[in-house]
Amino acid sequence: MNDEIVKIYNEDGVYLNQMISKKEAKQKNLFHKAVHVWIMIENKILIQQRSEKKKYFQINGISLLLAI
Repeated sequence: MNDEIVKIYNEDGVYLNQMISKKEAKQKNLFHKAVHVWIMIENKILIQQRSEKKKYFQINGISLLLAI
């Protein structure tokens, strides 16, 4: 499967007219847009089960989302 191509931005959110693979953007710690969906029920955020292959935001395959 081909890796997703993402647009690269600076720290102020300005598009740098550059597009590379999402994998490369993460390896180089470059800014790219992402979406996180949080589901709340009675002021509690549900825990999201993640693939063990995911590199970011996981502990033992589970992403923890904290209510603030």
